[in-house]
Amino acid sequence: MWDNKNLEQAVQIVRRGDAPFRNESDLLETTRVLFELRSQIRNSYDPDEVVDAPALEKKLRNVLHARLALTNASFPLVKRLKERRYSRLEIEVVLLLVISSLGMFERVSDVDDVQKAMLEDGNGALNIIRALSEDSRLHRAHLISTKPDNLPTQMSVEVGHELLSLTINPKNKSDVWKVRTQAQFLEKCGNMFSLLAEKSDQFNERRAYFHTSQERDLIERNLARQVELAWKTLRRHSNWPIHKALHAEFDVRQLRILFALLGKALGAVDSSDELFTGEGLARTLSQERIQIQKNLRLLKQSGNLRSKGYIQVCGGYGDSLAMEDEASLMTCEFELTDEFLESIKTKRKRNRMRESARTPKVTMKQVVHTEETRAAIQLAITQTQHGAVLMDDWGLAGTVTYGRSVSVLFSGPPGVGKTATAEAIAHELSKKILVANYAEIQNCFVGQTEKNISRFFREARESDAVLFWDEADSMFFDRNSAYRNWEVREVNQLLMELEKFEGLCILATNRTVTLDKALQRRIAIKVEFQPPDADMRMQIWRKLIPKKLPLDKDIDWETLADTELTGGEIKNSVLNASRFALVRGPQGPVTMNDFEKAISLEVDGRWGESRTGVIGFGR
Repeated sequence: MWDNKNLEQAVQIVRRGDAPFRNESDLLETTRVLFELRSQIRNSYDPDEVVDAPALEKKLRNVLHARLALTNASFPLVKRLKERRYSRLEIEVVLLLVISSLGMFERVSDVDDVQKAMLEDGNGALNIIRALSEDSRLHRAHLISTKPDNLPTQMSVEVGHELLSLTINPKNKSDVWKVRTQAQFLEKCGNMFSLLAEKSDQFNERRAYFHTSQERDLIERNLARQVELAWKTLRRHSNWPIHKALHAEFDVRQLRILFALLGKALGAVDSSDELFTGEGLARTLSQERIQIQKNLRLLKQSGNLRSKGYIQVCGGYGDSLAMEDEASLMTCEFELTDEFLESIKTKRKRNRMRESARTPKVTMKQVVHTEETRAAIQLAITQTQHGAVLMDDWGLAGTVTYGRSVSVLFSGPPGVGKTATAEAIAHELSKKILVANYAEIQNCFVGQTEKNISRFFREARESDAVLFWDEADSMFFDRNSAYRNWEVREVNQLLMELEKFEGLCILATNRTVTLDKALQRRIAIKVEFQPPDADMRMQIWRKLIPKKLPLDKDIDWETLADTELTGGEIKNSVLNASRFALVRGPQGPVTMNDFEKAISLEVDGRWGESRTGVIGFGR
């Protein structure tokens, strides 16, 4: 049976003709009448009825859109509907979801319900699916939110939280954050960063059982609200650098990725959190676990976020097509690019862990070198001190467009002074020294080693420190002899960072021949440390023995210098001889016999020497 009351209301609205809606309630009431009429047509229309219901429905629809076009955009709901040139179908879908959420019309919960309420089938039904998809304009503008399903028609859909709040309370001005500066805005984002981490964590297979379906829905609603507020706030402040950098039209998924990585750069979320892996980021975009792999496509090299320089794979090797497979993207770690952070006038929070640069203690007066070695070292010091003269005043910057770092290779057996010399150079330059070694760099997770390499270069750049790579031969060997692709990537990463670095970088190796040839070509200064001769050993003995050390009068310096020891072995001999003397008492003194026993420990205990007998202390 027909609802005559609703029919009469439809007729009256059509007769009043085109006039602006008095308020949003007027708009919603007209919408309700339209959809009630459609519901009657769908369920009980009889062509023999006196009233031509389909014709009335068409007239009412035209009146609704005509009046909406004339209505002042100062009304929050009307303003949102007029922000972009939405189609009639898109506007009606949004209005349908609003009146359904407010209880003014029957419950509409999924795409199938929307199609029936709109009286659409065929191409019209397909257009509704497109209008409600995750890639739609309505979704990007946060006017709707969806929850995917295996079948497009079963995908749940509801009106955006912000739009519903504005409809309920049109005088509410809290559609943006009350902040005046970009710094205040970034501080306000803290809650959103935490929600992004929670959202990612809820799909973590090891911890998913901690989250009930109600908790997951609550996190999603709160997160969607925070992202909406952040985006709307940005659009209100065109003078902020972050507004200018994000001028492009991003959909809600891309925004979530950018905001998540911004939280990482600001240190709001621990950088080791799984949120920042490809899988972790994909989780923040998903309503169901099956959507995680689908969302990985946004992290591909061809996607807007990477192709336009907003984000990158940590370590920089992500430009390789070999890393575009699903498994690699899942485990790779991502970050905002330096260029993007610079464009928004925001610095990456420095990771102050064990790699923090320190003040050097060794001076050039404490190390002993040959004339050739000292001359090579002076080249590195001079260019570091007067690089501007070399590049700018003498014009080399115009011909040498990259690879301007002072890159030095120290080679030689252990104990010949490579580490001490690197520290002495830093002291001479009045700079700190940042030491990187194999144990701190290597990591079993994909992309983490390359990330660590980049982090050391970044730390050296920001600290204006000398970067010293100890045991470089353990990491940066010849790529032709590599057995695994990640070994090649590590060398590639070092080469790329060296090209960009403009400070002093020193690499130390015990086996020069094993380094990659491309790396050796990029080394500007090569210094080979030889075991010291007798004269140098004499200088080292003298420098390492302090004036306060109680010495016996029978010390034979010539005999001590005759024994072929490296600088490191001489240092150990001085320490052990002093320990022998201290055992006898605090007055000493250190005797020649103490030194001879200490030297014997070094010579007999050398690694690789042919020894017989059981393992233990040498006699």
